[in-house]
Amino acid sequence: MSRKTFLLAMLLFLVTLTTTLSLQNAAQIASIGVVQGTVTREGTTDPLPGVQITLAGKGFGPNALDEDSARKVLDLAGRDAGYTSEFLQEARDVLANAAKGVKPPSFTAVTDSSGHFLISGVPVGAANVLAELQGYFGSLQFGGYPRIVFLPATVTAEKPADVHISMIPWSAISGRVTDSSRKPISNLQIFVLRSDYYEGKVVFHIVDKKNSDDRGAFRIFGLPPGEYFVVASPLAVARDAASAVSGAVPVKTFYPGVTDISQAVPIVLKGGEDRTGVDLQVISESAVVISGKAITSLPPGPITVSLMPHNNIYATADFVGGAKLTANSDGTFQIPNVMPGTYDLFVRMPIAEEANTPNPPERLIEPWAIGRTTVDVHGSNVSNVNILVTSGVDIKGRITVDGKPFPPDLHLPFGFGDTDGRIGGPDDELGSILAQPFRYSPRIGADGSFLFPNLPPARYRFYEAISGLPERAYLFDILQDGKSVYDNDLVVDTQSAGPLEVIIKTDGGSIEGTVFGADRKAVAAGSSVVLVPPQNRRQNPELYKVSPTDAQGHFSMNPVPPGLYALFAWENVKPDAYMNADFMRQYEGRGVPVNVSANLKLTTELVVIP
Repeated sequence: MSRKTFLLAMLLFLVTLTTTLSLQNAAQIASIGVVQGTVTREGTTDPLPGVQITLAGKGFGPNALDEDSARKVLDLAGRDAGYTSEFLQEARDVLANAAKGVKPPSFTAVTDSSGHFLISGVPVGAANVLAELQGYFGSLQFGGYPRIVFLPATVTAEKPADVHISMIPWSAISGRVTDSSRKPISNLQIFVLRSDYYEGKVVFHIVDKKNSDDRGAFRIFGLPPGEYFVVASPLAVARDAASAVSGAVPVKTFYPGVTDISQAVPIVLKGGEDRTGVDLQVISESAVVISGKAITSLPPGPITVSLMPHNNIYATADFVGGAKLTANSDGTFQIPNVMPGTYDLFVRMPIAEEANTPNPPERLIEPWAIGRTTVDVHGSNVSNVNILVTSGVDIKGRITVDGKPFPPDLHLPFGFGDTDGRIGGPDDELGSILAQPFRYSPRIGADGSFLFPNLPPARYRFYEAISGLPERAYLFDILQDGKSVYDNDLVVDTQSAGPLEVIIKTDGGSIEGTVFGADRKAVAAGSSVVLVPPQNRRQNPELYKVSPTDAQGHFSMNPVPPGLYALFAWENVKPDAYMNADFMRQYEGRGVPVNVSANLKLTTELVVIP
C-alpha cells in the first residue's frame, strides 16, 4: 500500500470514528434530561431554602432512592400518609440491595435561597421527586401530611421537567396539668390523639406523647394541620394486685376536663400554629374490684385472666389500659383498681395434648381453651363473675367455585370481624392467640370441605382476598343453614354451629375510567376512587374497592362482583372513612351510580371531590 493510499484510508477511518462517536454522544444526550423546580411555603410565594431533593425511579437504574430515605419512607408510610405500592416496593428493593452492597446512583440537590433546585443528567422516563425539610410536612396527600413529599415527574430530553412543591410548617400544642387542688403534676404522660377510621368506625391513634415538667407544663410539637384530642393518662386500670390502692385515683382526663372522649373538645390546628393554654385538671374517681372464677372441665393448667376495654376505640395498646394476671389454683381471681366503664374479661389456659394419641383431632397452631364475658363497672365492686372456659367450637364448611369443588390449593383468610379485630391492652399474647384463625390454613378436601377447629367465642368473617383462585373470581356469598352470613359477621359461641357454604364465582366484571377536576382536566396521581356497595350491604367491608389514580387520572378495578354500586372520587380521603355512615351522608349526592355486569368491562368518568 502506497503512503498516499494509507493516508486516505486513515482519514476515512477517522471520519467514520468521529461520526460514530458523535452519534453515540447524541444518543446519550438524547436519553437524559433535567428536573428542576421550586419549593415554597404552602399558601404563599415564600421560598424554602435548604430542602433536600432526591430523585428515584426505575427509569434511571436500580434503586435511585438512597438507603436512608428508603428507611424513612417505610417507617412513615403507616403513620403519616399512604404511598403507592410501587413506591413502597422500590424502597424495599433499596434496602435489599444495600444489604448486598449495591449502592444506587445519586440524584440529589438542595434548594437555594430562592427555593430553586436543578438536577441534570437524569435518565428520561418516569421519576419520583422526594422533598424533605426538618420542621415541615408536605401538602395533603392520600389523606395525610407526609414528612417526605412524594411527587411524580416525567423526564424528557426536549425540555426540563418543572416541579412545584408546597410544604407546611409544623404546629404545636402546649399547656399545664394540675390535680384537683390546682397543684402542678410533674412527670405525667400527656397524649395527643387523632381520630381515624377502622372499617367505618371512629378510632383514635396516638400521634405523640410527652411528660409534664416540674411545673406541670408540657409542649408537643411536630404536628401537621388537623384536629387533635389532648389527654392526660395517669392510670387506666391496675395491671397487677400489687398496685392496689384505696379511695379515689386519678384517671384519663381529656381536654377541657372530662373522662369521656365523646365529650372532649378537639384542638384544630393550622399549619405553623403554636396553640397555648391547653390546660387540664386531672379528675379522680373511685376504683372498684372485679372478682370471679374460671370454670372448666378440662385438665388443670395455668389460667390467665385478661381485662380489656369493650369495643376498643383506641388503636394503640399502650394507651387503652387493661390488666393481666394469673388466677389462683382453684380458678378464682381478683382485679383491683378498675375504673368505671365496660370491659371484656378473657380467661384462657393451654390445651394439654395427650402423648401418643392415635389420630389426634385437628387443632389450631397453638390450641388454647378460652372463655369471655362482658362486665359493666359503675361505682361498686363486681363480684361472682363466673366464666366458662372451653376448648372452642369446630366450624366445618365446604367451598365451591362456580358450583364445583376446586383443587385444594386455596388459602381461606378467616378471622375476627367487627371490633373483635382490635383487641388492645397489656396482654400481647392474647391478641396473638385470638389471631390464630387468620394464620391457620385448613386442609381442603377433594369435595371442597374444610374445618376451622376449636374457635373461641367471637365474631368472625371470611376476607375477600382468597388466594389461589382463577382470574375474575370473587367471594359471592357465605351460607349457614341456608341463610347468608356474608354481610353480617358469623357469631361463634360455646354451642355447636351449623356448617358453612362458601360460594365463589368467576364471572366478575371490571371498571376503569378517568377522574377530572371541575375544569375538565385530569386529576393528578393519588386521588382515591372508591366503589361503595348499596345501602343495605354497607356493613360488609369486603364489598368496598379502592383504586388510586395515576398521573393521567386513570383508575381500574378488577374483579368486581356484578351488581349495583356508587363510585366516588376524592382528592384526599382518610382510609375507611367511606365506610362510616355519618361521613358518607355529606357526599351521597356526589357519587356516580354504576351497574357492573358479569364478565364485562364498564368505562366511566368521575369528577373529583375536592
